[in-house]
Amino acid sequence: MRHSTRRRGWGIWLGWACGLAVGIGCVLWANWLVRVNPFARLQEPVKDPTLGLTLRDVDLAYYKAGRLETKAHVASMSIRRDQQALSMDGITSGRYFPKSGDAVRYSAGRAQWDSLTHGLRVSDGARAWSKDYDLHADEFVLDTQKSQVSVENAVWGELMQGHVRAQGMLIDLNTHDFETGPIDWFGKLKLPQPGQADSSQETAWHIKAKSHSTHGNIRTLMDVWMSDGDTIVIADKAVQNIDTDMVTAEGHVRYFSSDADVSCDKVVIDRKQKHATLTGHPTMLIKAEDDTEVKEEEIPPFRPVVPEEIAKDRPPAPITEDGDDKKKLDDDLRSGKTIRKYPALVIADQIDYWYTKGDRHAVITGSPQARQSLPGGRWREIWAYSAFYDGEKDTLKLTSEAEKFEVRLKDSLGDDATGDWVQVSTKRDDDDASGGQIDGNFEVNKSELPEKGTGGSGGGGTTGGSSAGGG
Repeated sequence: MRHSTRRRGWGIWLGWACGLAVGIGCVLWANWLVRVNPFARLQEPVKDPTLGLTLRDVDLAYYKAGRLETKAHVASMSIRRDQQALSMDGITSGRYFPKSGDAVRYSAGRAQWDSLTHGLRVSDGARAWSKDYDLHADEFVLDTQKSQVSVENAVWGELMQGHVRAQGMLIDLNTHDFETGPIDWFGKLKLPQPGQADSSQETAWHIKAKSHSTHGNIRTLMDVWMSDGDTIVIADKAVQNIDTDMVTAEGHVRYFSSDADVSCDKVVIDRKQKHATLTGHPTMLIKAEDDTEVKEEEIPPFRPVVPEEIAKDRPPAPITEDGDDKKKLDDDLRSGKTIRKYPALVIADQIDYWYTKGDRHAVITGSPQARQSLPGGRWREIWAYSAFYDGEKDTLKLTSEAEKFEVRLKDSLGDDATGDWVQVSTKRDDDDASGGQIDGNFEVNKSELPEKGTGGSGGGGTTGGSSAGGG
């Protein structure tokens, strides 16, 4: 929905408003005709005593300040004797000529002008079309005193390379502001898409909203739902500044994709800089690698590890032994290769994401945490002061505040370690990991320790600037 398209879109309604020009011109002309009536000898006898004049097959043209503004062919035109109303039937071959841009074509089955209310009511179908749009309505009313066009019922047709249907509409012809009721649009939009090779590529989108309004350079959608087939975006309110191309979605914002689902209170997107900022308790569900279905679903609540001072008075959470599978499940818990095998929940105070081609990266601040649940009641969790995601290298680095050790890794087996920083690979089937000044305890089953001279390694703690594989 670009600004240039919006300006062309106003021609739609100005085209429909051409009936006003026709009506006013006809009333002025009819006033003279009723007084002089040079066609009295040709006029057919009529039974309606209120009817003053009836004409058929009329070609009308209306000029304003010496410029042709609109013209149309009218099958029949009737003027009441008291000059309060003018009726037109069969309006065809209509043309509205704006001061700039292409002419707008229009037609209508019937139109009636009321000189008391200064309103033109167009009924029996109204249509306005050009190379950019083709819109229809059963009826609309033009209020010439307020310079407003209002549609109470449905508006439908083609708009901005898509199909549109709206229920109710109000257009201000002076400011070009407009409002609609429920709206449903399907077509192609040039929206930047994170991670795509061409972020301005045209994509087919389906957009629905409870209401849609444009006032000046601000466009607002309420209770909006949008989908391009690969993603679904839902928000209580979405606002776009057309001039700056800034989009703000707020109020229970939800984003669903094949890789992750996200919820937060507010998202601000700078489409020119290709930068999105998520605030208000952002929560991300990173899906398991075999779960690629795009669907609307509730993101489960984040349940952090119970503080030790509280947990000591509680019975430990059960861990299923699973017989011969116990060792495998324990190994999976400590392996970085299983990170994408199971879903993971991530929370933070703020997420900033830049999605420029070749420079996709994110900064996650506000004590980010990630928790992953595995089979048999197992879990692993990580804390940090901040995190940095590199979308080009597929790495995630968790860091501490200066001169502190705030990166912490803990799991249900009793492993507990802290460090200055930790970096892990986010590629599938890649368990590369490294860290700085790691210090911790790793629980070891002595029966699984290798005998001397057999090689291999068991679990253990590491101290100092160490590098370790696994999660």
